[in-house]
Amino acid sequence: MERDRSLEQLEGRRWPEPPEDTTAMVKNVHELRRRPVGTLAPDELARLIGQDVGLPWLLSLAVKILKDTASKQATGGWCDDELLPAKRRARAR
Repeated sequence: MERDRSLEQLEGRRWPEPPEDTTAMVKNVHELRRRPVGTLAPDELARLIGQDVGLPWLLSLAVKILKDTASKQATGGWCDDELLPAKRRARAR
């Protein structure tokens, strides 16, 4: 996957701007779709995955992050409390 590309670029589809009176979540998801996927933090990946956005690209990235941080989690270090549950929920759908 090309991490320097946004979901909009990877999907080849640009979403229209969200309505002004929409929720902060919707505005945030729209903004995150425009950023290169390699710049997304784990909580931002979890937000997109939880909203079923960009799953073909983001699930593999989430798995890589979880694998890379597994040893730190096991020793009581960094632990993402949003990414793993979001990944599990997406897989169950």
